[in-house]
Amino acid sequence: MTRFLCVVVGLLSITLCAAQPAKQSAKPAKQSIKSSKQSSKSEIPNVLAVEQSRVVYEKFTLDSMPKFWSWMQPRKDERLELKYVDGGMYLRQTTAGSLWFLHGVPADATKDWEVTMHTKGLTAVTKGGPGIHVRSGSMHYMFIISSLDGSFWVGQYNAATGQWAGFTTATERSMNYVKNDNIKGRNEINELTVRKHGSVIDFSANGVLLNSYNIGQSMPGLLTDLGSFGINISDVVEASIFDIAFRYSTRSINYDSNAFVGATKSYASELNSIPSDRYPVLAPNGSSIYWVRTPSVNNDDIMIASRATDSTWTNVRAAGRPLNNYEPNNVIAVSQDDNSLFLWSRYRPDGSPAGPGFSRSTRTATGWTVPTSVAIKNYYTRANTREECVSADRAVAIMSCQRDDTRGLKDLYISFLEADGSYSEPRNMGDNINTQFEDGMPHLAADNKTLYFASTRPGFGELDMWVSKRLDSTWLNWSKPINLGPTINSNGWNGYLCVHPSGKYAYMNTTDGERNGIFRLNLPQDPASRRLLPDPSVLVRGRVLNAKTLQPIATTVAIATLPDKKNTAKASSEPSEGRYSIILPGGESYGFYASEPGYFPVSDNLDLKDLSLYREIERDLLLWPIEIGATIRLNNVFFDTNKSNLRNESREELLRLITMLKERPTMTIELGGHTDDRASDALNNKLSEDRAQAVKTYLVSKGITPDRLKAKGYGKTRPVSEDTTEAARQANRRVEFTIASI
Repeated sequence: MTRFLCVVVGLLSITLCAAQPAKQSAKPAKQSIKSSKQSSKSEIPNVLAVEQSRVVYEKFTLDSMPKFWSWMQPRKDERLELKYVDGGMYLRQTTAGSLWFLHGVPADATKDWEVTMHTKGLTAVTKGGPGIHVRSGSMHYMFIISSLDGSFWVGQYNAATGQWAGFTTATERSMNYVKNDNIKGRNEINELTVRKHGSVIDFSANGVLLNSYNIGQSMPGLLTDLGSFGINISDVVEASIFDIAFRYSTRSINYDSNAFVGATKSYASELNSIPSDRYPVLAPNGSSIYWVRTPSVNNDDIMIASRATDSTWTNVRAAGRPLNNYEPNNVIAVSQDDNSLFLWSRYRPDGSPAGPGFSRSTRTATGWTVPTSVAIKNYYTRANTREECVSADRAVAIMSCQRDDTRGLKDLYISFLEADGSYSEPRNMGDNINTQFEDGMPHLAADNKTLYFASTRPGFGELDMWVSKRLDSTWLNWSKPINLGPTINSNGWNGYLCVHPSGKYAYMNTTDGERNGIFRLNLPQDPASRRLLPDPSVLVRGRVLNAKTLQPIATTVAIATLPDKKNTAKASSEPSEGRYSIILPGGESYGFYASEPGYFPVSDNLDLKDLSLYREIERDLLLWPIEIGATIRLNNVFFDTNKSNLRNESREELLRLITMLKERPTMTIELGGHTDDRASDALNNKLSEDRAQAVKTYLVSKGITPDRLKAKGYGKTRPVSEDTTEAARQANRRVEFTIASI
């Protein structure tokens, strides 16, 4: 499910793979890198479209412990001791294996590069020792010396397959070490250099070439992708690493250097544990956040926190049963009302795991229901990791998987909700989204247009977040993805981004150079940044209440676009307080209504066609009991200005009234028309009566007999508000019905 910390068992032993991103230093290079003539003074240049030479130098001392490297903090356990003493980083490995520390670089693999390291072997129980590490995608290339007998080894580890290979000589593939008199023994400093020039890589010790390798034959991955440089230590040894220097040329990355300038990251201490937590998923209404914690080696638990303020969380807790069991669990998506969860696996009726798949759980007054399975037609994946998201309205699911038509390691696929509650067979989202690299961790913003995803395609780090905008209703045409840039993406592992509908903040897994885990991003709102953030939407929230007693009602709130009456979503009001919330993207007009047996469905509407900024609106929905004397406003009945012609978007509201009348054939009602305080009494009286009569005429045309209906215009004599604001006048312009008999 996740890759934030991976432990790989290979031919040579256990390997800890980097999870914490890397930083680029502005310190001058050592003399060993003689060919570089300039050193960047900023971490990442503003524009990467133009090739720039970069030099990075890191000195491993306690007072300058390098940040933005993987696993560089001092520690001591049964396998490894790491500390900073005697002007260097001391490493003692007590078990056979290969351990590496990576520093991500945005390097152009087609250009020449060079890495130089100064190291000293102290003791060696077996052949092995320190060396230089170069990563290309899932391929890890190692250039190692042994102080035991002055020998060297060059080889690779494929993280995708778990396979090791050695090619110590130019023509021989071998796991054997080769002796060389130019490699100094124990307690002597060796200068190691790996240099790429043209299609050749040279490995040198102390200024003398040990061997050369044709990249196309031995290390083909380095022809197209170069992601990290770093340090390697293998087998049972002690060694000191004093410094390392890189020279490379930056690669071109599609990003807007003007976007997210000034964005800040802060470590979300409430949401992290040891080791780091991951996979944050925000409820669209911002009331809760869900994420994954690993309390044991074989288990992932769902964690929940509740909103305390706009930037802090409280009541941090494990979800408990039935959401958590003894298999990995996590939340994929949260409904817009925070009352329904889409989950990563399947469950049996007793809450025990039922294997991989998808499930849904609903909030109750006492907790969560046992999740029930959600089917996706012909779903399969060959990848050993997967991530998904579901739109706030549940209409689409986007998933990362590896299938017959996958372009690379993993691709993003789209699936649509069908009438029976299942999802359609996944369709590849196309070449504008997917590449030959790994593309995953999708997050669809609340506007249903803005897609964020992680990719190992060349970027600033090992894994970067990208954004693309949907171009049409097919969901298969997307804009060219744009990297979120160096303020958002560190030089290492970045993923699991989730953005609040306002676009003002987000959460993701990244690093500050010393800690990795879940971070909060505060996002600027300038035009360049806004183009890469969700389009404006409105969060509508409130309570569904009995209009007479003001007691909460647990029911469904349905949303449809107007005037086409296309259903877009459903939300639920929770049982204890009747709270609901819905997210409505801009560009449409909406009607939304709540219904419950024994009550007349209450409706409301919002015109968001010209929405330009994110908004939050409080709107309670009052359900009137169906009883004699109840007066109920028809909120979604519309007329043109100063006219009595019913507009098309009124039909859905009137059909609900017709349904109630047909279910109760003896019921009679009075239809009352009302206006605001402008214009003359005579004009308002006639207009209000004409509008009431128009509603009556429509009801009669649908089979309601005229003797059950009375239409009357009240003009401006019965205002609901005496204010003269536009909002008050809008409230006064209305059509109501009063139940006369049942």
